[in-house]
Amino acid sequence: MDISAVKVLLVDDNPNMRLLMTTLLGAVGIMDMREAGSAREGLDILETWIPSVTLIDYMMPEMNGMDMTRAIRNNADPILTRVPIIIVTGHGETENIQKAAEAGANDFIVKPFTARILIGRIQRCLRDPRTIAEMVAERDRVRAGGL
Repeated sequence: MDISAVKVLLVDDNPNMRLLMTTLLGAVGIMDMREAGSAREGLDILETWIPSVTLIDYMMPEMNGMDMTRAIRNNADPILTRVPIIIVTGHGETENIQKAAEAGANDFIVKPFTARILIGRIQRCLRDPRTIAEMVAERDRVRAGGL
């Protein structure tokens, strides 16, 4: 996978977290990034630019990451609806992971995280763009003996 061809949208209300993530991503060769300080700003960017993957903060004022994820998944553009979404949060409780899965997220990263985790999750989502819910449903089918 040519990591330099990856386009990333970072949506986080914390400018320090956006700086950290752009620094980590830039260090591995990802240069095509857009940043948004709110979910609304992120959705505005998505009207004219489709990233390879979107990193969305779970907790933001006004519109949280789950609402933004649902807005993307319910968009009229079929290409945009399949863009991998990784939720980034400092709150890794099972309930929050479940909410991310229900909203249509592809993965979930708990802060603090390493560059290796961030890049690994992006690469996994690009290789296998199934949502968390799709992966769980498949796992359950396999466990039940059906394919």
